[in-house]
Amino acid sequence: MINGIENIMTRLNDINSNLKPAVLNVFAVEWEKSIKANFVAGGRPGKWKPRRKISKRQRGTNLLVISGALKNYRATVELSGSRVILVSDPRAREYAEIHDKGGVIQIPSRAIRHRVKRYKDGSRRTVFAGSRHKRFTETQTKSYSIIIPKREHTNIPESDIPRILNAVKQVIKL
Repeated sequence: MINGIENIMTRLNDINSNLKPAVLNVFAVEWEKSIKANFVAGGRPGKWKPRRKISKRQRGTNLLVISGALKNYRATVELSGSRVILVSDPRAREYAEIHDKGGVIQIPSRAIRHRVKRYKDGSRRTVFAGSRHKRFTETQTKSYSIIIPKREHTNIPESDIPRILNAVKQVIKL
């Protein structure tokens, strides 16, 4: 009798060890789908707070999507097979966390070089001076802060949980 229980326990442990990586792989794929859907919808369950200013480069793009680097996440199963981790695009790593959780970026004061550009008609205007210009003046700018609102793009909303559970059930049935 004890031999039968030990046999059942070893089989259950084998099933558990084989099933866990498959379930984690399904979860990784579904997490990536949720992140992509968050960017398409512009925030889920609620919309993200819009930009204060829209530059020429940002016109016609979704919020948080200019180059596409911020939305390029890969969900991978850790080598030990114990959890799923998100890997962001290297070009967007420094901004990904602050956009997801919100925060403040402090910009210190700095020196800006400018020169006076003269036109043939006698008019003048001030433009930024490059390193090759000889006649320039430097002014010190003020320090300022940029407030980044919380825009959770790596979350899995409640509406996606039934879809993820169905995908996990399909793996368990096989």
